[in-house]
Amino acid sequence: MTRIIIFLKRIAIAITALALCYITPSYADTTTTDALGIVTDVIVGHGNKGPYFLSWTRINSDTVTVVLSGRTLRKSADYNIDSANGMISFNANVLNDAILRVSYSKTSESKSNSTNTSVPLTVGILQRGSSNLNVTGLYIKDSTNSEAGDTVLGVGGDKSWSGGKVESTFLMSQKSDDTESDRAANMDSSALKLSNTTNLGGLKLTGSYAKAGKDFAGSKQYGLTSGQQNMSLSGNYGLGKLQTAFKFQNADQTAGTNEGVYSRVNEQTMTYAPTGATKVSMAHSTTQTGNTLTDDSDESAVETSKLQLEQKIGAKTSTALSVTNTNKTTGETTDQIQTKQASVTTNAVQGVSLQGTVTQKDSQTNGAQQDVSAAVTLAPISQVDVKAAYTETDSETSGQSATTNLSVKLKPVENVVVEGKIVNKTANEAQNYQRDFSLSAAPIKNAKLTAQFSQKGENETDAQTKGAALEVSPFDNVKMSAGYKQVESSDGILTIHDYAAMTSPWKFLSMAGSLRDRQMEQDFAPDTRKLNLSLAPFSFVKLIGDYQENPEDTSGSVQKYKATTMGMKFTVGSVGLMTNYTSKDKYSDDTLSDEREVKLEVPAFGHGKMQTGYKIARTLGGSEISSNTYSLGYEHSLGSDFSLSLTGYYLRYMQDQVVIPEESEYKTELNLGIKF
Repeated sequence: MTRIIIFLKRIAIAITALALCYITPSYADTTTTDALGIVTDVIVGHGNKGPYFLSWTRINSDTVTVVLSGRTLRKSADYNIDSANGMISFNANVLNDAILRVSYSKTSESKSNSTNTSVPLTVGILQRGSSNLNVTGLYIKDSTNSEAGDTVLGVGGDKSWSGGKVESTFLMSQKSDDTESDRAANMDSSALKLSNTTNLGGLKLTGSYAKAGKDFAGSKQYGLTSGQQNMSLSGNYGLGKLQTAFKFQNADQTAGTNEGVYSRVNEQTMTYAPTGATKVSMAHSTTQTGNTLTDDSDESAVETSKLQLEQKIGAKTSTALSVTNTNKTTGETTDQIQTKQASVTTNAVQGVSLQGTVTQKDSQTNGAQQDVSAAVTLAPISQVDVKAAYTETDSETSGQSATTNLSVKLKPVENVVVEGKIVNKTANEAQNYQRDFSLSAAPIKNAKLTAQFSQKGENETDAQTKGAALEVSPFDNVKMSAGYKQVESSDGILTIHDYAAMTSPWKFLSMAGSLRDRQMEQDFAPDTRKLNLSLAPFSFVKLIGDYQENPEDTSGSVQKYKATTMGMKFTVGSVGLMTNYTSKDKYSDDTLSDEREVKLEVPAFGHGKMQTGYKIARTLGGSEISSNTYSLGYEHSLGSDFSLSLTGYYLRYMQDQVVIPEESEYKTELNLGIKF
């Protein structure tokens, strides 16, 4: 009985913690972009190793520079970068309030990383042999209301045996700001996932079933689609040189504007490889879509049959021939399409790669179309890389179009890289083009010079961007940069001068400042100024200051306001006192706001600490709107990687010094933190 009670307590604790837990990685606190497009994210340390999120994803990892409190860190030795997802993590904990500056260049595939990311957390509560039972939880903040969000709670498990594995998960979600009267029905806010894998000798079968209600909040994080039911079954069987496979997928929209819409896919493939250089494959598939709530006129079907021959000629050349027949039926309309394709790829000549493809398509409805593409890559020596590509399309319905792409990368000497790219597109009479050139050089150890030129346009209209930047580090604790950029477009000429400097002459002092001077002939262009100061005259006192004027957001848009922040952290032993003051002047709409905050932390119950705070926030526009927030909480650490905290809040709102009692709020927040 005692073991059962302990087990039930573990489940209760895990479910209670996971019901309101969330992991919110830190994002860049401020972001600037210099004249050459070099992005600098400023991140404040949170006492852990990360991950910390940058402002952009898919960045150029070769251009990353990380400075912590005036010291340049080393890749791998001090930090690791995930350039695809825009994340950085460190090999040691970054102290609270430590200032990180991460500089990097974006790529053509970079995207803003401002989306609020929440990560599901799973805790195992029972493991017996090949069976496991766990609970999972997730908290998703509302992107428009920081005080609201969605909580997801679930239970799951798996069972393994020598021939396969079964997994199942049941999930439910609930909005934190819902009331009893408007909460969604249980089935609409829940989800179910089932999967099975079975191996029977040479035959492998895989099946899955997933269904999520229309109000289920964790669809993205758990790989589901709200208001949709999915079922799949696939298998493959190998017998020597012959391989066969099948797949069936069914998706039904159970709610929403597309309720009743269904999609069914049935595929079969067979591959025969008589020799290592030859492979013959056949494939057949049918796809059906429609709506069970409407008539048959919305139904469509696509049936495809494909025969392909692949042949290797030697070790460096390969060819492929294929014929594809497709029948498309939409309502009472039918179209038959035959596609023939031939391609060849060769690396027969050292340093040269060639690829060519010819495609002929004949359609009863759209007539004939022919596509020809060719690409060549040259790398005659290690210092030269040339890529060229050409694509041409000739269609009876849309006429002719062609695209030419040429890029060159040169490394004439060490620490010097020259890149150029030219893209021309022609469609009938219209022409689009883009030309990009860049130079990067590090002639001496502590200096780096970059320059760029870009031109793009359509027919006679074009836009040009040119610029250069110089970075120097005359001393280990000093870094300075200056840049120039000019943008010419139909809106006029915009000239940008960038100046930045950062220094940490002593361990207790660090300063950083930047100025972006914009000048435009036809219109006023505001300047961007920024200054950061961190001062710790004694080990128990730290002062921070920050000033921003017309900062840029992650998309490069100028935010027309001025903001000043001042703060102090006073620590004596395990007792900490923190104060902070922020004022913001949105001069564009004559709005002033300020915020005052004080926090106190004292040790309690061994590894725990009590926290209490008071914050006043005001907004002055047509009237004065203010809020007072009182907080009291307790945080308990379990080692260095786990923490559990419970905090209560009381919020009181006022307008023109008059309390609005009906707007008063009481909130409780329970968090489970895990450091990775």
